[in-house]
Formats: sequence, structure tokens, C-alpha cells
Amino acid sequence: MKRKVSGSETWLPPPLPSPVPGEGVESRSNPLPRNGGGLGRGPKRSELSAPEGKFRTKTKSLKRARVLRRQMTDAEQMLWKHLRRRQLHGFHFRKQCPIGPYIADFACLEAKLIIEVDGGQHADSGHDAARDAWMAAHGCRTLRFWNTDILPRAEGALTKITEALGRLETTEYAQAH
Repeated sequence: MKRKVSGSETWLPPPLPSPVPGEGVESRSNPLPRNGGGLGRGPKRSELSAPEGKFRTKTKSLKRARVLRRQMTDAEQMLWKHLRRRQLHGFHFRKQCPIGPYIADFACLEAKLIIEVDGGQHADSGHDAARDAWMAAHGCRTLRFWNTDILPRAEGALTKITEALGRLETTEYAQAH
């Protein structure tokens, strides 16, 4: 049965059926994932792992690090004033930096030096020992300071950090800067 077309309507051909895969419409990209998973952004990878030597940071760790950057303790703020903007012998430090499964208070990635500023809650923490062992296994050295070491004056802590950086400059882990 044909439909009558009024004077104001124009006749349009019926829509073409959707292309069947393999019939020559190869230039069209499909943003949806294929059957069996994937992200829809390229070939499916067997595992989501970072290249050798790099750590894949979890979204949860990134969000927690952003919160910690806004909520720094007084001791961390005082030490950060001296570490930021390459003020300490040209070394670049990051604050609240995710490294593997942990978040370091301060990290100099080029020298593989981690600085932790701890309060009284870390006095008998077995978690800190496991964290230091993990960092050491991945080639990082950890320096720990108590809040009371930094708050009156940070010069003592900065001297120890400078000595550690001086020793690290001569090791194989340090990079030219």
C-alpha cells in the first residue's frame, strides 16, 4: 500500500539497513567495545600493566593524594616551603606523591629519595617498616623525621636531606639535572 504524498511533503527514500561487518564499510570506527571486553579504544590488551620500571597509580591513590595535598600538617608545610621550586640544590620534590601502593609525603624522583614527616601516631607502626622495605626493594631511600624535629626550626632536617642528596648524587640511581 502506497502512501499519498501531500504537496508540502517531499518524498524521501527509506533508510538504508545498517552495514553488516565485513561488507566494505571498514573506515567507520566503532567507539563501543567488542564482545569480550576492552575499553573501546584500540586492541584489547591481555593485562593492564605499566611498562617495566614504571608504576601504575590507582585512581583511589590519586584521589587520596589530592586530599592530603590540601590538608598538610604544620610540619609538612614548613618543610615544603624549603623543598618546593627546586630550592634545595636544584632537586625537584613532589608533595604527597603516589609511589606504588603508598603515598610519600615528599619525593625526589630523580634521586629516588623519599621524605616522611611523622607525628606521634607513627611511634610503633609496623606499617612504616613494611613501607620502607617496599621502597628499598624498588631502589628508593627513605628519610623519616618527627614533627618535633621540623617545627621549631627546619634547618636540621634540611641539613640531613642535603647530606642524603649529596651521597645519592654519586650513586648509580641519581640522574644528571
